[in-house]
Order: sequence, then C-alpha cells, then structure tokens
Amino acid sequence: MTRLSMLLLAALISGHAQASCRPNLKPTVIAQGGSWTALTSDQWMFLRGVSAMAPMTPSGLPVGDNAAMVQQPGSDFAIIIFLDGDMACEQMMAPAELVEMIMAVGKGEIRHQGEGL
Repeated sequence: MTRLSMLLLAALISGHAQASCRPNLKPTVIAQGGSWTALTSDQWMFLRGVSAMAPMTPSGLPVGDNAAMVQQPGSDFAIIIFLDGDMACEQMMAPAELVEMIMAVGKGEIRHQGEGL
C-alpha cells in the first residue's frame, strides 16, 4: 500500500458516521503525487449501490452527495471517497476491475449480451 493510501485510510478509518467527516483531502492527495478525479452523478450513484452491497463497507448507503476517485501513479487499484459537500466521509477500495466499470459508467457505455427476450 502506498503512503498516500495509508494517509487516506488513516484519515477516514475512525468511523463512518456523518460526524466523522473530515475536511476535503484533495490537497493532500495532490501534494503526495496522486490523482483526484471528481466522479459524475452516474458514477456516484453506481458506487452507492456497490458500496451498499460490499461486505467490507457499513450497511446502508454511504454518507454524502458525491464522490471522488483517488489513484497513485502505477497503482492497479483506486480509493473511492464519498463526499458530503467538500467533506470526505467514507472510503472504499476499488480493485482494477471496479475502476474499469466506473470509467465505463462515466462514458455512458452500455454493454448488451444475447438476443434479448
């Protein structure tokens, strides 16, 4: 795990309640050489569903009204940070496969399989 990843996890690990939200971490991410990608509304909604069903996240929908994806150069995973305004509230690890899906949602890609009904 990179230093940036450890900093983000340490900043967010203390709980998932709204009261545990922290000031926006974007300056820290950028200062550590990471990328901060604001996610679209569609990507945020998609990730709310993923988070709600993931066994390693708190039950229910994540706190907040938007999300960002943080990546370290050369890393094959990302950290999703659920934001409430400009406050970082919850985080979720995203493996490469999920990052690929997030990007497809952002592009509006729809994948069809089979002949249909």
